[in-house]
Formats: sequence, structure tokens, C-alpha cells
Amino acid sequence: MNREVTAMQCRVRLTLRAAGVGKLLPPAWAVLLIMMLQGCGAATWQHPPTRSDQQMLYVVSHGWHTGIILPTVELLPALSFLREDVADGPYVEIGWGDKGFYQAPEITVKLTLQAMFWPTDSILHVVSVPEAPAEYFSASQVVEVPVSREGMAALQQSVLATFVLNDQGRGIITQPGIYGKSYFYAANGYYYLTNTCNRWTAQMLAAAGLPMAPLTLTAGGVIRQVRAAQLQLSPSL
Repeated sequence: MNREVTAMQCRVRLTLRAAGVGKLLPPAWAVLLIMMLQGCGAATWQHPPTRSDQQMLYVVSHGWHTGIILPTVELLPALSFLREDVADGPYVEIGWGDKGFYQAPEITVKLTLQAMFWPTDSILHVVSVPEAPAEYFSASQVVEVPVSREGMAALQQSVLATFVLNDQGRGIITQPGIYGKSYFYAANGYYYLTNTCNRWTAQMLAAAGLPMAPLTLTAGGVIRQVRAAQLQLSPSL
């Protein structure tokens, strides 16, 4: 077996044991979990941008959690409620995650295990970003990536489908967010071990045309694939 995989297998098994999950995973299951966590990207872009047809979006990693950052001027009319509710700045950050874990004032082992192993309700966190994303999130990884107009529209339609909308077609605010000018919104979908915040980010990026693996579960996996996607683009962009 590859030494790198063997080493990662040991780390995964020890981490799960330290978290009180129980017996060590059998080696085959540990390897499968590692493969899902790492993620392997798709082959090529679906509708790559060109110099005359590109818009910028940003991917931010806060260590374990990722989100996407969109220019507010590019928001589709159907997402205009975000501009009215939150995004009075030039950008808006959107992230998806476990409702209990994301909104909890204190993270506990019980919340962590529930989020990992039981399907739980989800929530969207939307933040106004008042300056350049790399400056506002200077302590986080921020990757800028161009997408086509078609890709940007498709991504936003996927984002919109994640919101639970009221009769007026607006997102439903549940409570204030956790930093800056931000709110939590009711969301569609359940959070569990193989449907994480990072998988949601990867799915949104795949909708935009980026080559992303369908099971991308870690923040590192998201960032690696975004950087690999950048390398596939024409140097003239």
C-alpha cells in the first residue's frame, strides 16, 4: 500500500478514536474514507471562461469550512434579496452547513458527532464583504477564479435552490450571523458525513463549470481542485 495512504489511514483512525467514535475502522473502510475526504477532481471545465466572457468569483477556506464569495453587482434578480438584507458591500460570502453546529454558541462533542453521523437540518450563512475578499479574510485562504457568464448564472441558480424561499420568493432569515453584517437563512438539504459544507461548495463550483469531484468533503480538497482548475485555463485570461 502507498506509504502516504497508510500514514493518512493511521491519522484518520486515530482521530476518530480520539473523538470517541469507538473501535478503529477496518483498514478497507479507513482507505475509503480517506479517498472521499481527499477528493479527486473531474477531468475538464464544462464551460470555461474566455477573456471576453468572464466574471470573477472567490473561494474562501476558513480552515475546516469553505464558502463562495460573489460580487453583489453580478447577483441574479432572484437573489436580489441578499443585497437588500445583507450585502451592502461589493461582495457577499455564502456558506452552507449543519444548522445546530453552525449556529451553536458553543461547539460540543455531541453536536460534532450528530453533524457527522446523523442527517441533520442545514442552514445558510450569508455575510456582507465590504472590501476585497483577500483583505477582509486576511487570516483565511482566498482563491480568485474566473468563470463564464453562463457558469456564474448556473452557480447562482444552484445557490438559489439551496435557500428555502417564502411566498414572496425571498430567503427566510432565522437569526443574526456569526461575524460582520451577516444572517443565517433556512436551507434545503440535510447535513451528514458525506454531505458536508465543503461538498456543497464543490457542487456550487461544479455548477459554475469547474472540474470538481462529486465527493469533496474537506476544505483542503476544495482548494486543491480550484487551484488545479486554474492551471487548466488559458494563460491569456
